Amino acid sequence: MITILQTFSRLYVKYIIKSKVLFYIFLAVGIIGFLIMTFSLKLDIVTKYEAYFDNNKIVINENLDNIDSLYIYKSLNEKVYFFDVNEIDYVEQYTILYVNNENENIKNNLLGVVKLEIVTGKQSLFELIYIRAGKKRNE
Repeated sequence: MITILQTFSRLYVKYIIKSKVLFYIFLAVGIIGFLIMTFSLKLDIVTKYEAYFDNNKIVINENLDNIDSLYIYKSLNEKVYFFDVNEIDYVEQYTILYVNNENENIKNNLLGVVKLEIVTGKQSLFELIYIRAGKKRNE
């Protein structure tokens, strides 16, 4: 029984390894494919905050602006919820975010002090790995 992997390995050894031109073409295609994938894959840049959740209202103890979407959770070991922000109000040093959520189960699970990850931008995987070397944007 010859599997697909065995067939590929035989063809690879028979044609690509024995020919320098085909080997370099194969290597170049692999590197170009990797670079295209790392440039095209976009990751969210998030900033973490602690907040209070009650009845579709999230209160943060800081003045923040330009919030479109956020992730909210009690613990990362539990479920993480994604919300789009409908409205933002500012009261003294507090930012109040209103989200659209009609699910009572989610309201009950998140009631009280929660952790937020607010999406502040996007970056490519290439930029994260090679340009910033895994560091945060502020560093």
